[in-house]
Amino acid sequence: MLYLEEFRKKVMEYIDGFYSQREVARMFKLSEKTVWSWANQRKKTGSLKPKVPERKARKLEPEALTKYVKEHPDAYLKEIAEHFDCVASAVHQRLKKLKITLKKRRFYIRKETKQNVMHMRKS
Repeated sequence: MLYLEEFRKKVMEYIDGFYSQREVARMFKLSEKTVWSWANQRKKTGSLKPKVPERKARKLEPEALTKYVKEHPDAYLKEIAEHFDCVASAVHQRLKKLKITLKKRRFYIRKETKQNVMHMRKS
């Protein structure tokens, strides 16, 4: 949970007012780890501003993936994953999010389907 800077300052005022971190954590119903990390942050940086989480760059750019799939419509997930240097499940999730389907029918399935159709015609 992200707490506002004013709240963090209020908590630190209690610590400065001779309360222990454990007591302050109980008074404000916070974890001791949270209070400890705020105190540590104030000690190192002099600020109590909430840290902005850094987002990692995505390996699978939607445009690049869409372009690759259009150029290689018969590519398997494993092949696409190798091209983008990631795992097949990441490709699957991204394709699902982009609503792109790669439906493949393996040879043995087609063969069985043909046999079933021929069997049904004879009947």
